[in-house]
Amino acid sequence: MKRNEYSSKHINYESENNAKYRESNYQFIKKHYSGKPSSAKVLDIGCGDGRLAYLLYDLFEEWHGLDSSAVQIKQAKLARLNYRMRIRKGKDIPGISREAPVRRIFFKEGTAEKVPHADGKFDIIVYFVTWHFIKNPEKAVEEVLRVLRNGGLLVIIEPSQESEGWINPRFNISDQENFDSRFWNQKLQTLKNAERFLDGITSLKRMEKLKKKGATLWAFIKPE
Repeated sequence: MKRNEYSSKHINYESENNAKYRESNYQFIKKHYSGKPSSAKVLDIGCGDGRLAYLLYDLFEEWHGLDSSAVQIKQAKLARLNYRMRIRKGKDIPGISREAPVRRIFFKEGTAEKVPHADGKFDIIVYFVTWHFIKNPEKAVEEVLRVLRNGGLLVIIEPSQESEGWINPRFNISDQENFDSRFWNQKLQTLKNAERFLDGITSLKRMEKLKKKGATLWAFIKPE
């Protein structure tokens, strides 16, 4: 399987599960956010090509995607143009129907350790299966504390530590032809290190750690 045949974001625009995935993520955010999500400014760190943005953007006031890859940001901006054309033609992401215009999505190049946004700008910050890629998690937390307003919400979603269900064939033990135990063990150790770090955060108030099939979700609040 070629690399471009799967997505690191684990979302398929043609999937019948889009509506369910959108709702489950939104409900987790809504459960822990003290304000109205429709009035919240969201920062999506490690946004990739913007897939999470296009699933959730209309539920919030603004959605800002950030990624260290100039190529990914270029793809995200191009996707915005293509998606606008889809909406004009009455074609939303399969499984989702909405009328909100695509005017509240923004993309910018940057890193978790150096976020190019002003202090206290965001109400919600999300990391969608990207935290374990961070080189300097201590600095990333410092940046969260800087750009997240007091009382704001940090949501981190990390992939499963089970070697089943992965779209990347090297990590999917069910794909015996392409599964690579060496690569999987390296990935597993990275995921465990990330979990250990997240469990030890004290500068943010942890509201919940939820283990689900395929993912673990954390919710933190920045103290007032």
